[in-house]
Amino acid sequence: MPDPPATLRQRPAAAAVAAASSSPSSSSTVSSPPLPPLAARPQVPFHVLAKLIIFSILLFALPIGTYFASIDRLFNGNQNYSAIAAVVVANCVVFAYVVVAIIEDQGGDDDEASTISGVRAKVVPERAKAS
Repeated sequence: MPDPPATLRQRPAAAAVAAASSSPSSSSTVSSPPLPPLAARPQVPFHVLAKLIIFSILLFALPIGTYFASIDRLFNGNQNYSAIAAVVVANCVVFAYVVVAIIEDQGGDDDEASTISGVRAKVVPERAKAS
């Protein structure tokens, strides 16, 4: 009879995990800095989250609705044109979100609004209307 092929001895799974955790390469772990207290973290206003949620729903629903609404009504079953229309609508939603974010950022605090690149802008008061 031929000799059985030489086999390698394998460690049990639990022993392999213990050996891996005690290896010198994994002993030098990098710890992350501790998180600041909850009061020190920046708070996101509710209206910002509401706009994000609304635009997320619009970004999901409008392109799909545009595709299925335009496939038979506008483009007589042409799927390519309907897909292009859906892509255009999705890009319009993203553009609208960016515009709303820019407008919201410009309408911030008076202190931030009056500075441009760290240089304080001169605020000219409006003259009273003569009646």
